[in-house]
Amino acid sequence: MRITRIETISYGWSLWVRIHTDEGLTGLGETYLHSDPARTLIENLFGPALIGQNPLAIEAHWRRMFDQTNFAGSRGAEMRAMSALDIALWDILGQACGRPIYQLLGGAVRDRIKVYNTCGAEPGLDFLVNADEFAQNLLSKGIRAMKIWPFDGYARQTGGHFISLPDLKKGLEPVRKIRAAVGDEMEIAMEFHSMWDLQCAVRIAQAHEEFNVMWLEDMIHPENLEAYEHLAAATRLPLTVSERLQTRYAFLPVMQRKIARIIMPDVEWCGGISEAKKIATLAETFNLPVAFHNFGGPVLNFASAHVAASIPNLMLLETGRCLLNQWTDEVIETPIVIEDGHMKLPEGPGLGMRLSDGLLRRDDVEVLVVE
Repeated sequence: MRITRIETISYGWSLWVRIHTDEGLTGLGETYLHSDPARTLIENLFGPALIGQNPLAIEAHWRRMFDQTNFAGSRGAEMRAMSALDIALWDILGQACGRPIYQLLGGAVRDRIKVYNTCGAEPGLDFLVNADEFAQNLLSKGIRAMKIWPFDGYARQTGGHFISLPDLKKGLEPVRKIRAAVGDEMEIAMEFHSMWDLQCAVRIAQAHEEFNVMWLEDMIHPENLEAYEHLAAATRLPLTVSERLQTRYAFLPVMQRKIARIIMPDVEWCGGISEAKKIATLAETFNLPVAFHNFGGPVLNFASAHVAASIPNLMLLETGRCLLNQWTDEVIETPIVIEDGHMKLPEGPGLGMRLSDGLLRRDDVEVLVVE
């Protein structure tokens, strides 16, 4: 089997990749956010090198592409482009074997995947306004963990270098509302988007301790590990790190220095399915759980579900109803099924999903071909 052509498909904030073969199999991959640089790399660097190659040699292709990124420190657009291609290659392998990807990763450890909801605004629900109602609505659907980020606005006002006591109390108000409405029935994950300096992060973290939140995610930039060590020592709450890190080489020192108690790679940013599985295995050796970052397009959800199904140390998988509701049959043929707070395992060979034919005929979709 040989790769004959590669398509990049740009739609909104997502970039999809389709790898075609001479045996009629087509693999689907994806990356998202700031996708134009990744697209350029696929079309001008990685893609041409894959044409004519055996798509089943996934590890060899990953290493070859990784070696080509050394000049950039294996960060950013290069790794996002690699991730999209890696997912598409795994999709082809699954189809060639007639098996879901999770079976090729060692088989399913669980028959369904426990999820939490990242609370982007929905009609009538905004965690900054009515976090209590949001929590009650999620509980009614069987979802018992939610992620919110009420402190971002205060960080933008001061550059993340100061937070007053009144603003600290205001930022905690959604957490208070959730606890008042549903008590301990709802786990609360706090997201900070790496917007704070160390001093503010310590103050904010300690203020959350009375509410026993599930985790504090990306409070400061992960580049300075010594600062993160100080933060970890200053709070009893678990730190989650980080969708911003790419490859096992970036996650290893975080684990070695006992900075994070929960590891959060993103399958479409960290290096694809190949690397996400290795990061999870590495975390397992440190007795750490994994909660994949999964707030992107539909391919990310399917790819994340396959890896999540196959690892023993999964804690939770992120989902976002605000995004799931956008992926109608005009975008994908196979819906993502979430029932009673759990995602069903994908069915069918490979990823178990395809883009809808009508999507590629839309005026707001751009398709380019590498041959």
